[in-house]
Amino acid sequence: MGYALLGHIIRRVTGASYRVYLRDELFQPIKLRATTLPGSPGGGVESSAKDLFVFYDALVGERILNADTLDVAFAPARLNDGTLVETGWPWASHCTAGWHVATVAGCREIAHRGNFAPGQTDHPNGFCAYAAAYPDRRLVVVVLQNSDPPQVLPQLLPHQPVAEIDASVLAKEIAEIYLYDGKGEGR
Repeated sequence: MGYALLGHIIRRVTGASYRVYLRDELFQPIKLRATTLPGSPGGGVESSAKDLFVFYDALVGERILNADTLDVAFAPARLNDGTLVETGWPWASHCTAGWHVATVAGCREIAHRGNFAPGQTDHPNGFCAYAAAYPDRRLVVVVLQNSDPPQVLPQLLPHQPVAEIDASVLAKEIAEIYLYDGKGEGR
């Protein structure tokens, strides 16, 4: 409902549809060449790893929103009584306005997770995506994962095929390699 409402607000304020507004005001200005909206508002975004990298780099690099707006967007969501909204997800310490914020190797992680089940889009097998930015280190990690990969897969961990590793876990493992300083802390 949130994205459908956003679509109505955008049309009322700008006269443009959700799809046209995002294309003209976000996708084209930062040169997202392989990013589309496959359905109605709230139906998700299809993108490439390169475009997701460009988006996150522009986001944390303050080319989309200024620092004050980013601080509000990435602040923990709180209930009216001040209680922090818990995500219940192992990959995020708290939830914001659509973002998941956590700490990885001592660095703040700002991430978003998305997935499509098999048959939900034109892609028959479905897929999962996890994109994360570590603004303090100017690092962006994007993991795109098929939901129903071939049965012959290499093993990343003993007795654990790559297909069983969640995209968010893999993204955090990659980030830790780049953020690790040899002392158990982020660089």
